[in-house]
Amino acid sequence: MLIGLVALLACTDQSGTSSDSGPSGTDTGLAGNPLDDVTRPDAPEQSVDDLVAGAAALFDRGLPELFTLRDAYASFLYVREPECPGTPDNDPERVDGIWNNDCQTSDGVGFYGTGIWDELEETAGDATTLTIDLLASWELTDVAGRVMVAGGEADLTRVLEGDTASISTFLGGTYTYDDGWSGWLDPGVETSLFATVDVDGATAISLEGGVGWAAEAVRFNGLTVASDTCDGLPQGGLELRDTSGYWVQVAFAGCEPCGAATFLDTDLGDICLGEALAHSALAYAELLTSTSVSR
Repeated sequence: MLIGLVALLACTDQSGTSSDSGPSGTDTGLAGNPLDDVTRPDAPEQSVDDLVAGAAALFDRGLPELFTLRDAYASFLYVREPECPGTPDNDPERVDGIWNNDCQTSDGVGFYGTGIWDELEETAGDATTLTIDLLASWELTDVAGRVMVAGGEADLTRVLEGDTASISTFLGGTYTYDDGWSGWLDPGVETSLFATVDVDGATAISLEGGVGWAAEAVRFNGLTVASDTCDGLPQGGLELRDTSGYWVQVAFAGCEPCGAATFLDTDLGDICLGEALAHSALAYAELLTSTSVSR
């Protein structure tokens, strides 16, 4: 594929080990680990009810995926002109291609930055395979003056054969378009989300990574939902970001709609997000499975 997967999140070692000396044995003048002086909160700043409400709103908005991003991006490319921004054959039916420009069409549509979209759909026998790779670094302005901003990369591989489906996808980066209709894209999102979907009679989806808006963020840790297991309730780990910057960890197990929640070393009891999360995850799987890429 055109684009290889690039890690979008930097990792920082905060193991807590410390030394009074630098790597060559020279005295650094530091006594202990500065993190030792940080006072960690005993409880989240937000109430459990507020954390649940924020996560439920996020799930209701929908998890970010390539097809919504594709529709918004295509709305600009469908009105492009030969010299602005410039893509293969200037075919108005095509979304794929490469452009790098700072220009404005005669209708006032602005293109600034770089877009690389590689898309191929092939059929062999009963199987149809769709592959998409994206590298985005752009600001696009529509005729109403609304701006779509994208910075990141994504990929998707989907194989449909009869009533079965196998999908793997990743969406990472920062995306926003304040057009008022594009769901999760409208308020803007930061994400590094991996998902796999398998459909063979039942539907199973696994989620790994994070999704964040200005007011709420979640992380999935080996979270799975299967329509034929545990009445479709999630199993695995979910984290909810508190306004303190720390995370509330929720562990779903035993086919229960509620999971045991902890904040650092504090037990918060159960958080009952299982049904909302299951509904959102299975709707996400259906969208990934059924969305067409035709105009």
